[in-house]
Amino acid sequence: MGLFTKAIRRSKSSENLEENHDAPGWLKMLQDNSWELEILISGGAIFSLLQLSGFTVDFFYQLSYTNYFVGRNLLFMFAMLAIKGLTLGFAIHIVIRSFWVSLIALSSMFAESPGGKKLKYAKPFRADNESKLSDFIVRVDKLAAWMMYNSLTIVWIIGGGMLLMFTLFGLAILIEKILPRGSSILVLVPLALYYLDLFTFSSLRKVKGISYLVYPFFILFDLITLRFIYQKGFDFIAQHVSRWKVLSYYSVFVFSSILFTYLSIFRIMHWPNFFDDRQHRFSLTQTEEYYSEFLYRNKTEDGRSHFASIQSDIISDPVVNLFINYSVVYDQHIDKIENEKDRYFENIWQVSVDDSIYTGLRYYTIHGNNSTTMGINTYIDVGNFKQGSHVLTLMNIYEDANSKRKKLSIPFWLDKEEDQ
Repeated sequence: MGLFTKAIRRSKSSENLEENHDAPGWLKMLQDNSWELEILISGGAIFSLLQLSGFTVDFFYQLSYTNYFVGRNLLFMFAMLAIKGLTLGFAIHIVIRSFWVSLIALSSMFAESPGGKKLKYAKPFRADNESKLSDFIVRVDKLAAWMMYNSLTIVWIIGGGMLLMFTLFGLAILIEKILPRGSSILVLVPLALYYLDLFTFSSLRKVKGISYLVYPFFILFDLITLRFIYQKGFDFIAQHVSRWKVLSYYSVFVFSSILFTYLSIFRIMHWPNFFDDRQHRFSLTQTEEYYSEFLYRNKTEDGRSHFASIQSDIISDPVVNLFINYSVVYDQHIDKIENEKDRYFENIWQVSVDDSIYTGLRYYTIHGNNSTTMGINTYIDVGNFKQGSHVLTLMNIYEDANSKRKKLSIPFWLDKEEDQ
């Protein structure tokens, strides 16, 4: 098959080869046989990226408990966008390349000759008896090669954009400390101009006068965004492909990557599901308490990894075992305790069951099986409560009133023998 594809490519692009007669022999050989490497790379990349996606989610989940820095969620979204964009690109590439291989197999069944049977359709349909299968094979081959290049280019663009955004974000913080409030918005102007230039094929660099104005920070941005890596490929595409086709492709691809990323992380980020058409999904019950399996350790594999949890949703013991996970976000609340001697994680919480507030609870330090899980544990006496449904409420005394972390409600059923 390699010899056949080599013959097709050279027979259909002899003019290009004559123009590029100075291309090295090894490069021509790779051009004629690159499809084998492409399929191997795409298949391996898809498998690896699926594993990397899960690792990235776990890594940032653990990072949310152990470290806090501005832009952490933004970094997570950029990383997932790059992974999902790359996965999508390789998946589309391997589909197109597989279709190309199937066309090669089809063409090997019969010899393509001008004396073949002519197709006839009734009007208004028109049969295409002019173009050849080999012409279509060449077009599909070029499309697959383009997809291979674009899959990796998107990652460089996203990665470089992430570096630039964090650089400008740090600059904005510095400007806010020196200049009047609101001056940091000025950093958005060169950012907008830079990406306008990128997605319009270096249009600002071609305008006399303006090129001198944008030159100082464009050169710096080129270095930060790694543009020097993919610029040559951009220029090559601009010379051979219609700009409208390129712009249309990147618009559809970026939108698809964003959609793919959203579907992958909207639950993790607690975003609404825009594709859920159920109108009353936010008014299922009159109570404000939500039932979640993560609130009960017997229903989760990782046990004490959630914000707070009890042993089960059905309690047959006279006590409730409450665990509260320690996260870096609580450091600011611990520091709000006036008496320095009382600055302990346990002292920012108020625990109640129904309308009974518990004071004087004894807490124990817990270190889990991994370095992330760390927190406190206490036992709450519910022996005097009647059998039935109850709600344990955990309130952060020092959290802002409008914060979602202010209060957590954990419903449970107390199962006990009634007094005779």
